[in-house]
Amino acid sequence: SLLEALVGRAFLPTGAGVVTRRPLILQLVHRSEDNGEWGEFGHLPGERFESFDDIRAEIVRETERICGRQQSVSATPIVLQVTSPRLITLTLVDLPGIARVPVGDQPEDIERQIRQLIMSHISSPRCLILAV
Repeated sequence: SLLEALVGRAFLPTGAGVVTRRPLILQLVHRSEDNGEWGEFGHLPGERFESFDDIRAEIVRETERICGRQQSVSATPIVLQVTSPRLITLTLVDLPGIARVPVGDQPEDIERQIRQLIMSHISSPRCLILAV
């Protein structure tokens, strides 16, 4: 993924269907001292994740905590700050892709829900949209 390429690490969940079900606000922070790299979640302040596999697992856990195991979406973001000497300081937002036809246990209005979620993030004139 583009986000993983920017970070230089694999840390996003993968799978079939809608995998990104909550906005992921990814704050990249450059730290000039080379004392490693880590992630820290907004919902777990002060807890450092030095394993990117653990970061992936926490994204899944936190998504399921709010959305459940169904394929529903939520506008409540996950905030992840990744600190490393290899990064530039930059904030990105990963949003769900548009699902036109509900699958499995998705609500009938899943397309409307996702469009509304996306528009709430991209309607700012200060927003740069990368659609990949």
